[in-house]
Amino acid sequence: MSAAGRWRFEIAPVGDVAALEPQWRALEENADGSFFLSWSWIGTWLQSLKAPCLLLRIRDGAETAGLAVLVPRTVRRHAVVRSRQWHLNAAGDPDLDRLAIEYNGVLLRRGLGPDVLAALFAFLRDQAGWQECVLPGVSRGFVESARAAGLDCVIDHAAPDFAIDLAALKAAGGEVMATLSANSRGQLRRALRLAEAQGALTLTPARDAAQAQEFLGHLQNLDRRGGQGAFSTPARQAFHRRLLAVAVPRGEAELIAVTAGEIPFGYLYNFLYRGRVLSYQTGWQRGPDNRHHPGLVMHYLAIGRAMRAGFQVYDFLAGEARYKRSLAAPGEALLWCRLQQPRLLFHLERAGRFLRGCLS
Repeated sequence: MSAAGRWRFEIAPVGDVAALEPQWRALEENADGSFFLSWSWIGTWLQSLKAPCLLLRIRDGAETAGLAVLVPRTVRRHAVVRSRQWHLNAAGDPDLDRLAIEYNGVLLRRGLGPDVLAALFAFLRDQAGWQECVLPGVSRGFVESARAAGLDCVIDHAAPDFAIDLAALKAAGGEVMATLSANSRGQLRRALRLAEAQGALTLTPARDAAQAQEFLGHLQNLDRRGGQGAFSTPARQAFHRRLLAVAVPRGEAELIAVTAGEIPFGYLYNFLYRGRVLSYQTGWQRGPDNRHHPGLVMHYLAIGRAMRAGFQVYDFLAGEARYKRSLAAPGEALLWCRLQQPRLLFHLERAGRFLRGCLS
């Protein structure tokens, strides 16, 4: 335990996950965190972990003001760099981390921000249990707070987030087509005609968790990315089965079947949280040629549905895809990075990385 002004910081092993749930949900109700920091996601993920993990708690007096999970892991790189890591709300396991957490961070009580993060990173800087803290899918503000606390930061990957302000779209007349470039409008109109030639396009959400599981199986069969897909291994499949059992009854997740007449067209897997539709996974039947653009068609229909339902944002999440750039503009990038304690081997590794970049 350590104190920094009004804040007290505690790191202790996660004990009974079930006992943590009411504490996490109580803070979640008074926080502005993303779905990926909700108990539905975090609690499901904790059930999937095989390694011991730590609970980071921030106290303001007697009250809990912040919560996060740290997973210790030791890695070796380049044969000579050995690092003791803490992974923030992630497993440090390539299999389980393909679940791809985004909008990651610490679940903080509403109204808290840079001051408590600065104190947190100053506290972490002085802890002896780690040499690198791995932060997947965090905002740039997180990195800035860490650097201000004197920690080095290596950014391994950055990816823009793509989202549509549905409230602004509705106020402007609610026509998605009018927001697109001339080229994208032409592609979409042609793709809609080709799809509708098979029958009327219909979006049918799963009526309950059981049907959502059925739709998930169909979506899984459409995933063509081999071991890189979100559902490609037993651990990832088990995670999503558990997540849907929790999140669908709470109205926090949905699986939507898209059909053209009686013909299956594809599936959308979305998270629904505090006015946002988060497009997590999409799968579709391939068309005979590149004029069909099934992803563009499905999301065009889903955006209109979300706007009519009163959602405020349609969020494609981070990462590049042609249909994302056609329908939305890129926003702030999310970062996948590592904070590092001062260590000679890390300095040499960063220098080598810089030189490789200069020579490539």
